[in-house]
This record gives sequence, C-alpha cells and structure tokens, in this order.
Amino acid sequence: PVVREEIASLEKFLGTLSGLSEKARSVAIEEFRSGKERATSYEKIRNDAFDLYWLHRGRRNSLGEIFRLYLRVAMSDGALNESEEVVLEMISQGFGLGLKETTLIKNSVIREFWSEHKEYYRKASEERKKTEQRLADQARAWIRSSDFTALGLTPEASLDQIKRAYRRLVKECHPDMLQQRGTLSNHDQKEAARRFHEIQTAYDRLIAIKSSAKAA
Repeated sequence: PVVREEIASLEKFLGTLSGLSEKARSVAIEEFRSGKERATSYEKIRNDAFDLYWLHRGRRNSLGEIFRLYLRVAMSDGALNESEEVVLEMISQGFGLGLKETTLIKNSVIREFWSEHKEYYRKASEERKKTEQRLADQARAWIRSSDFTALGLTPEASLDQIKRAYRRLVKECHPDMLQQRGTLSNHDQKEAARRFHEIQTAYDRLIAIKSSAKAA
C-alpha cells in the first residue's frame, strides 16, 4: 500500500504549483497512488500521466518538477526498487520527457537526496551496526555460558579446570565407553552422541578462547 506520508507530501507539493487545476492535481495523485499500489496496468499509468501532461502541457517546467517530486517520494526509503523504476519510466513517457531530461532529473534528485540525508543514513548505519554487534555479543556470551555449563563449570574456570573437566566427561560420556558398559538402544546411542558432541564442541571453543587470551 501507498504510505500516507508519501501521498500527503505529493498533495502538499502540488498545492504549491500555481495554475495547476484541481482536476490536474487529482489526476497526479491518483496516477501516483495507482502506480505505487500496482493496482493498474503500466499502460494505464502511462495514459494517466499523459492526461496530466495534456492538462498541464503549457507548463513543461512544472511537469519536470512534478516528476522530480515523484522521484523524491520514491527515494524516501533511501533507494529506488525495480517496480518504482518501471512506474517512473511510464510516468516520464506520459509526461513526454526525453531520456536525457529524465536522466538529468534523476541524477539531480539522487545527488540532492544523499546530500540532504547522508548524515541521517550514516547515523542509521552506525546504529544498525551497533545493534548487530550487541546482538552478536549477546549470542557469543550465551554460547560461551552454555559451553561452560556443558562442562559443568562456571565462566571463572581456569584453563586447567576446563581440561580436567573434559577428561572426566570423556570417561563418563563417550559413546564407546557407554557401549562397553551395556547395550544401548538406538535412541540412547543418539543421545550419547549428542551429549558428547556438545561436550567436545564446548571444550574446543573454550580452549581456543582461553589459549588466545593467554597468548595475548
């Protein structure tokens, strides 16, 4: 669906164009709305754009400004997606704008947009990276905590304690050792393998972390 703010922005701008009739304004709004919602064919979009062109044909500069606004609204999320590109192409054709003129307007709008919003998107990008880093740190902390738990230890455990716990658990939980003590069902074999895999991976990660910290 069309974002209400986009339509409101377009309506506000069209209201500033002197000499633009109410009918022309309505056509412009509807043409943009239908194009964004993909509720009509591209042919109809182009025809509606031509209707606006016909109503406003004596003011070519105004048509260029209207097209410029369409571009700015479409760029409001920071990019032009493929469907927006196609709709804008249909509109430019309906307005009778040539490829060169359309390209000039498009490049101008993109430059203006990034000039006006680069600080916002820079901060947004930084915040996104911070959030991603925080989530990654939380995930790593959880993994590390679960690794200690798998070995029956606390995060304060030393490297020697980790090694001792691992050797003890290998004797207690290795599937081959359990099999020697009695026949295991398929389910028990799977659970034993799962438990030992948990122990082994936890040990490998903790040894790598502790060894790295010790080397540093």
